[in-house]
Amino acid sequence: MPSHFAKPQPLPDAWVQRIFARLSVVYGRDFLSRWEGQDLSIVMGDWARELAGFDANPAAIAHALEHLPADKAPNALQFRALCLAKPAQDNVPKLAGPRPTGDKVARLREIGERLKAALDTEGKGPAYTANRLREIAKARPLTEAQKRALAECERVESPPQDMGTFRPIPPELWPWNQQQAAA
Repeated sequence: MPSHFAKPQPLPDAWVQRIFARLSVVYGRDFLSRWEGQDLSIVMGDWARELAGFDANPAAIAHALEHLPADKAPNALQFRALCLAKPAQDNVPKLAGPRPTGDKVARLREIGERLKAALDTEGKGPAYTANRLREIAKARPLTEAQKRALAECERVESPPQDMGTFRPIPPELWPWNQQQAAA
């Protein structure tokens, strides 16, 4: 059954040799003596297979080399775990946005101040918002959304003159469960 994902290639021999050189310097004879009597090329081949694909992420190998355990040298699986422990970073380059010119900066600042004032109505209620929208209307025409907001604020601001009298809903028109609960 063919796989849709390409299997990563083993880490290049030169990379494994550099890792072994670094581990030999850090751990001395203890590192290389682990494989005494074994063919070192087979051991290095195992490391190359375990670290397959990390040539695309050399920062992970650098992370592993910077975070080696102090007590004993890691084996291939432990070194791979150190590579995988590298925190993910956003490597996507950031593009600078267009820089506004002097008059645009002033205009944007003015718009920001207006928005801040319009949105900062905490505890001030619809009367404040209506007054603020009236101030804006003096400077320029209101947008349709602002007109609707002003109309709604004015509606809430001034209650209807004739509220009428309170008439309760007759019990026979209540939902069946409320009728049963009232009985």
